[in-house]
Amino acid sequence: MATKSDFTAEEWQILAWAAADAQRYVSHAHRGFLESFREAGAAEEFVDAVVLDPEAGLMRELAGDLGIARDPELKARPKAVAEVATARLREAVAILQAKAPEELSGYGEMVLGLAKSTGAAVGGVSTEEAEALADIAAALGGGER
Repeated sequence: MATKSDFTAEEWQILAWAAADAQRYVSHAHRGFLESFREAGAAEEFVDAVVLDPEAGLMRELAGDLGIARDPELKARPKAVAEVATARLREAVAILQAKAPEELSGYGEMVLGLAKSTGAAVGGVSTEEAEALADIAAALGGGER
């Protein structure tokens, strides 16, 4: 089983940013001021559950660092959320394939779970959010997980 120490600081940051970017992509897909608060709360609950799961291994470590995953590129280019998120997810997958292929499935489940919890936070997943989720799943290397 891989641990955080198996990755460089830059690789770890990419893994964390990619997960956070996926959550932002879904949140931005169907925006509303009040919805943003509910979506952030749902994402936080999901991450807390992963952090508290003793079986989550590497994903537990990663989830613990998601709170610090602030992506300056998305702040500078908010209209490019889809492009940046999917590119960074593909980069994260490449890192895991090279260093910890056994963690790919868990990473994909965590990222999609985080994104789905965001989309479902307010009245279910909208059409735009469903499209974002499909893009995220594709960037992770497959269809719906």
